[in-house]
Amino acid sequence: MSCFYGPRCIYFFLYRAYFLSEINSCSNAVSSSCWLVRCRQTKLDEALLSSGRVSDALQALMEWLGKAESYLTEDQPTLGDLDTVTMLLEQHKVFNTIHISLMFHISLASQSFLDALQFTRT
Repeated sequence: MSCFYGPRCIYFFLYRAYFLSEINSCSNAVSSSCWLVRCRQTKLDEALLSSGRVSDALQALMEWLGKAESYLTEDQPTLGDLDTVTMLLEQHKVFNTIHISLMFHISLASQSFLDALQFTRT
């Protein structure tokens, strides 16, 4: 088979095939580079979104802590239901009566000990 244009026709087809393969190679390189850029851009966008969420969450936490700090002072009365408060008051009264009787017995015992110590010295 011979070409209509002669021997130069073969060179034309060879150059054409070579240039097409080079163009395809460049196209593949550009496509893979674009894919890599898109992946990295996506990761960057996700990181920016999550960092924004973290900073927003920290800001909200700081605001809540500022508001809660006023509630956590010791001079503020604590709230509770009436039954619980009544029960705690009753327990406190019982504890105080036991504490007073124990203090009385301790003072008697210490006085007896001091009297016994004085008696042994004389």
